[in-house]
Amino acid sequence: MGSPMPLEIPLAEVKLVGVRSVHPHAHLNPHLCTSFLPRPPSPPPPKKSCGDVEWWWAQAKDVAGTPHCSPLRWGRTWKRWSKNCLLPTLRTVNRNRRSIPPRGRKTKVKNKLSIASWNVRTLLDLAETPGRPHRRTALVALELERYNIDIAALSETRLHGEDSLTEVGAGYTFFWKGVPEGTRRNHGVGFAVKTKLLQHISESPIGINERLMTWRIPLAKKRFATLISAYAPTLDAEHNIKEDFYRALDAILQQTPATDRLILMGDFNARVGTEHLVWSKVIGQHGVGNMNHNGLRLLALCSEHQLVITNTIFQMKNRFKTTWQHPRSKHWHLLDYVIVRQKDRKDVLTTRVMRGAECWTDHLMVRSKLSMSIQPRSPKTASHKKLNCAALNSHTTKDNLRWLLAENLNKIPEESADWPALRQAIHKAASEALGQSRKLHQDWFDCNSTEIQSLLKTKHEAHKALLSCPGSPALITSFTAARAETQRALRAMENTWWVQKAQEIQNLADCNNTQGFYDALKALYGPRKRVTVPVRSADGTTLLKDRHEILARWANHFESLFNHTNPSDPHILDNLPDLSPTIHLDTPPLYSELRQAIAGLKNNKCAGPDGIPAEVFKQGGYILTRRLHLLIQNIWEHGTLPQD
Repeated sequence: MGSPMPLEIPLAEVKLVGVRSVHPHAHLNPHLCTSFLPRPPSPPPPKKSCGDVEWWWAQAKDVAGTPHCSPLRWGRTWKRWSKNCLLPTLRTVNRNRRSIPPRGRKTKVKNKLSIASWNVRTLLDLAETPGRPHRRTALVALELERYNIDIAALSETRLHGEDSLTEVGAGYTFFWKGVPEGTRRNHGVGFAVKTKLLQHISESPIGINERLMTWRIPLAKKRFATLISAYAPTLDAEHNIKEDFYRALDAILQQTPATDRLILMGDFNARVGTEHLVWSKVIGQHGVGNMNHNGLRLLALCSEHQLVITNTIFQMKNRFKTTWQHPRSKHWHLLDYVIVRQKDRKDVLTTRVMRGAECWTDHLMVRSKLSMSIQPRSPKTASHKKLNCAALNSHTTKDNLRWLLAENLNKIPEESADWPALRQAIHKAASEALGQSRKLHQDWFDCNSTEIQSLLKTKHEAHKALLSCPGSPALITSFTAARAETQRALRAMENTWWVQKAQEIQNLADCNNTQGFYDALKALYGPRKRVTVPVRSADGTTLLKDRHEILARWANHFESLFNHTNPSDPHILDNLPDLSPTIHLDTPPLYSELRQAIAGLKNNKCAGPDGIPAEVFKQGGYILTRRLHLLIQNIWEHGTLPQD
């Protein structure tokens, strides 16, 4: 009897029915071998990204065709095949299924609001302080822009009073509340918000004291969110100071509407610990360190108002949760928090520390992403942009303006008294010929933005290297040197820029160029301030800061001021003598009179509601003046004046 022939199983009919024991006489009887041999699975559709599938199937075929195929050898082959081919195939298929939207349904991108809490140590610029860079607001704004922060709660701003300013280059507006003038500036809170978002927010932030500031912003679907920026007293502060702070914070939380989304942010100088079983629903399972006395106060306040500390509900390494390093023990602690209502916990997508944010402060920035968006306001009528009237100094521009005016005005019949059509034709021709004027505002920080970005990039690289190896003396020295070089370069840029501008303004004054002199003075503005002028209600008890409420209050004031009963006797006018009418005043205005009136208009004045400056009428030529004269005659005859 010869050696048995090896069994060949067609690949298309191979199926896995399990791993069985091979019959001891399988090499003598092919039927026993067939009934007990495990069969490999059917091949999945080939995937180029799943490894060499053909090689693994050849291995399985060789194992299945071996007469003495042991269960151990087959099991190992199956394990390797499933690990290298089957599992990657399933992952790829599931990933592709998730990326393909359902048929007939459009995917909707969920809006996110990125907020942050950051203790910046100070926003104050003092020339006599050597270790502090200039333009802290601009540097903080650049860091917020780098991490795409929409609204940030700032602690320890150290600015006097209650005010705001706008950093035009970075696109952020700062609001703050501090102690009055003449008081030592140790505290201060505020908000930093993207300037483009302010057009959707009608209310302004309200400063309670130098440690608390609130802001109510509109959200989508006619909802609102109340933001609170807080800076709590330190652990060694006096007892009455702590009591005043938590009493004021408790009053704010009680006055917040229950339907509002509540977001409490800031530096609380408190450690809440890890006892999530004791403080259930207040802190999560991923806290840091031990609880101290300030942490007990904060946990009691959160438990009373059903709040949750979002820094402790996400599992991540401790270096992405701690925000401050003790200067002596070098231990990291969690002091800056983002707190929301427990019922709104599902809206918090993530809360973590951004270790790369650095702006001469010993606190790290905490960023939180929320599944909510600010409600956009209804679009308004687009206002006319200011025209570049300085281009009329060129004779070519003048000729082009007159040619465009003649082309546009010839499309409108002369007997037509349609002022809106004439206004649109004139403004269109002026816009094409003159173009839009550029902003004259200049600032030393924005003018040197390229060099400053290069300096900050070098500092960020040194800071990143230091984070990867915190104990390296060489990296510490490199980072300290990068900081010092940035401070030195910023001071040099500021001094050089101001010296050049002073020389330019002096030259304009020496040449008796009054217009250029005042234009240069207006251009040197620095950070642009946003003045918020609140008004009191009619009874004098409430301070109104909402724009709509302020306008309504002024409307009521003028209505009561001008719409009152006249105390004089109305019959006095009957006793006045009658005068003969002046007939020559009733004649229509002449063309020469209109030309004289247009020539008397002053230059460099703001345009009216039509957006057409006086320079366009003065340089428009005969055709424009003639069409205006026909319009005025038509108005004179019919007695109907256009509204604008």
